[in-house]
Amino acid sequence: MHEAVAGRREPGACPVAHEQSPTDLVFQQAHAGADSGLSQMEPLGRPDEAPGGDDLQEGFGKADIHRVSATFFILTGNSIHLLAYFEGRKLALHGRLEGRRGPRTETTMSLQLGQKAPDFEQDSTEGPISFHAWLGDAWGVLFSHPKDFTPVCTTELGAVARLKPEWSRRNVKPIALSVDPVDAHRAWAGDIAETQGQTLNYPVLADTDRKVAQIYDMIHPLSDPLLTVRAVYVIDPAKTIRMSLTYPPSTGRNFQEILRVIDALQLTDAEKVATPADWLPSEPAIIPPSLSDEAARERFPQGWTTLKPYLRMVQVS
Repeated sequence: MHEAVAGRREPGACPVAHEQSPTDLVFQQAHAGADSGLSQMEPLGRPDEAPGGDDLQEGFGKADIHRVSATFFILTGNSIHLLAYFEGRKLALHGRLEGRRGPRTETTMSLQLGQKAPDFEQDSTEGPISFHAWLGDAWGVLFSHPKDFTPVCTTELGAVARLKPEWSRRNVKPIALSVDPVDAHRAWAGDIAETQGQTLNYPVLADTDRKVAQIYDMIHPLSDPLLTVRAVYVIDPAKTIRMSLTYPPSTGRNFQEILRVIDALQLTDAEKVATPADWLPSEPAIIPPSLSDEAARERFPQGWTTLKPYLRMVQVS
């Protein structure tokens, strides 16, 4: 499956997708009409979950493409999924790609490790946040949850708040996100404090326009085209993405594992080592094969244990 997300389109314009290769997805903007490649749109998912409810099922089962203006869209295989406006009503729709292919005009890729974390400005429970400026010289953990007032997320936000001493000891700032508004976040904070015994002590982004969710690829249309998944990004002080992961909706995240990954990243940055499977702080690390024994003796005068010429274990903390 191949996915790509494009930005907003002007009303009356219909996007046409062109797949050149598994890693090269391109899009063309065209006027709605016969040669747009899309003649009809059908509801995506269960009609009662899309804005419009029964009206969508009964009255808008198939919508004339001339009356749809897309806001953003996702290509999966030979299908195109849109969050669209149908006569002023926001709907989740999908259609099939047919007809003329357009020339290459734009390529959108998912975020990768080593890339610069996109900057953004968004409202939050602690007021407007300009992400890079807010992060400063700290590490960051940006994590999304699908919706406020949901059980798994309630436990997760409480867990992150309880770990404040651990985040602070590592110079880490956590920041959460959902597509609900600030008022809902603040009301939910009372439930979190009541049930988890911990008040929120970090900001929760109110990504109501899904701006941040889109640029961080937090919306997966085959999961839910309107809500964010349980995504996590670890970002270093240089604003580089160092780790990303996605949990299924039914499974709460293990934030002790996220702390362990940050410990490993900070150690490997400082000591130029790698960490083995299931590594924990204070356990031996690995001397990278790229470092010769001669260079290793200068860097690690305490010595090491050679299990194989390419597997040398060293105690560095």
